Amino acid sequence: MGLGAHAKTKLEHFTAVPGYVPFPTTVAYRAHELRAMFKQGMIPDGSEVSEDYRIAKSVEESQIVGVRSSREFEPEWLQLLGELYQKRVVPLGLFPPPPTQDAGGHEAAFKWLDAQAPRSVVYVAFGSEAKLTGPQQLAIALGLEASGMPFLWAHRAPADSDTGDGGAGGLPEGFEERVNGRGLVCRGWVPQVRLLAHGSVGGFLTHAGLNSVAEGLARGVRLVLLPLLFDQGLNARHLVEKKIAVEVARDEEDGSFSAEDVAAALRRVMVEEEGHELGAKVQELAQVLGSDEVNDQSVRDFLLYLSDYSVRQQVFF
Repeated sequence: MGLGAHAKTKLEHFTAVPGYVPFPTTVAYRAHELRAMFKQGMIPDGSEVSEDYRIAKSVEESQIVGVRSSREFEPEWLQLLGELYQKRVVPLGLFPPPPTQDAGGHEAAFKWLDAQAPRSVVYVAFGSEAKLTGPQQLAIALGLEASGMPFLWAHRAPADSDTGDGGAGGLPEGFEERVNGRGLVCRGWVPQVRLLAHGSVGGFLTHAGLNSVAEGLARGVRLVLLPLLFDQGLNARHLVEKKIAVEVARDEEDGSFSAEDVAAALRRVMVEEEGHELGAKVQELAQVLGSDEVNDQSVRDFLLYLSDYSVRQQVFF
């Protein structure tokens, strides 16, 4: 049975903002995101229950819910979550890792970055959990080429081996030669946090996963978002709504996008007036989200709440 096949539940019920959200927002799933999420999270696995069921049951059976978030970042959503769960929801902070990764083996990449203008480079990475398809990689590559922006791409092979583009590893034929000097393709693992902290990196094209978002915002880097899985679409809409990111335009039904869609989003963030305003907000937010003291205080507050809760339970029993 496909998503939306139930007589009383239609796809549009899931692509609209739920009625229980009491404030104006654009945060909602797209049709293609729901189809992907249904396959990934709602179908039972070898344990005979789905991932979504396990999450819901864990929340239902808990007394306190800790969330990797920040009151400074999304107070209205944290309050709503507590009302929906009908239990205390405590933000734990975002905890972006410090830029102390070993950069051994990547000296050439950092030397190239050293030669670029401040905040001019787009860092491109989509993590290891979700793999881009060949056509998606092709559109991204051609979009980077068309944008005219200097870029560093942490490249991984596409999910489908037959890309149909004649290039190697999902890249179009002759791509690296055409962007030589302006773009750098790095294969395999890269020290992402160190790269984002480099002074020449000003933009981050990413899938909007929470780890990557936290790492980018903590370094004051502007975000261009291309969500792929799970909560990434909701994260993207939230960040766009806060005017601290731009999302790549795409077909809402099948999720497709073109090279020009990628190039246009990059230009909006990196060279147009909108990008300057966005950059100022991101820099301001970085002072909070990237602050060790703010994040540490969130954990201290959580531990204090756990301690008080434990004492209350002992007195009650």
